[in-house]
Amino acid sequence: MLVDAHVHLGRYEAELDDAAAEIDRRRIFTISVSMSVPSYLRNLDIARRSDRILPVFGVHPWTPSGYVDHVVACIAGLKGMAAREVTEAVYANLRRLIGNDPNLHEPYCGLLNEW
Repeated sequence: MLVDAHVHLGRYEAELDDAAAEIDRRRIFTISVSMSVPSYLRNLDIARRSDRILPVFGVHPWTPSGYVDHVVACIAGLKGMAAREVTEAVYANLRRLIGNDPNLHEPYCGLLNEW
């Protein structure tokens, strides 16, 4: 099995059916990344095409301004908390923003804390 750990499937509109078929044919576990809430919602739709596509949401370093208020509001009330607690609180705030989707996974920074 192959793994594609970072692809923006939402950018391949015309080739999307072919890409999903290729993902299944070659058994490629595909992490389809999102740079915004709309692109994440699009990735949720794309993931319905194959069980091998995992849609993920993250705040891209090029476009953090749309999420600054949410993150700052969350961290402002968390003085003195452990890094893990801050990560969980930020995650909860983002979950409120994009909904209670079972495909929403822990933020990358939270995964790094585990390592």
